[in-house]
Amino acid sequence: MSWFTFLKRFRLTQTCYVKNIIIVGVGSRPYQLANAIIEAGLANIIAFIDDEPWNNRTELLGATVRYPSDIAALVQRYKVDIIIDLEGELSIAQNIWQEVEGTSVTRLRCPKTTSLDELLHCLRSQ
Repeated sequence: MSWFTFLKRFRLTQTCYVKNIIIVGVGSRPYQLANAIIEAGLANIIAFIDDEPWNNRTELLGATVRYPSDIAALVQRYKVDIIIDLEGELSIAQNIWQEVEGTSVTRLRCPKTTSLDELLHCLRSQ
């Protein structure tokens, strides 16, 4: 994690409550969304989710890429508030979502047609 990212996260967590989020996917659209979230200071990105073994445990924008099977554990460990599930990025098995349903996490399912501005507005209103 870069010093800039660390200081930004530290400053945000010290001044107000910042939501913890997980983003499903590591493609261009999730990357752009994550970058916009970080720049706007809307949330802490806890992890990206991807099922490719060569991406597992790598770092992207200061967050670790994890397997879909890790979602429930991440939600509990980091008290995740929102999971952003971008349509067309990654298909996650229903049993994994069922594990998460028993928690207080909100799953934002976003169609491909949703613009970046709409996604950011949706996050601000959560």
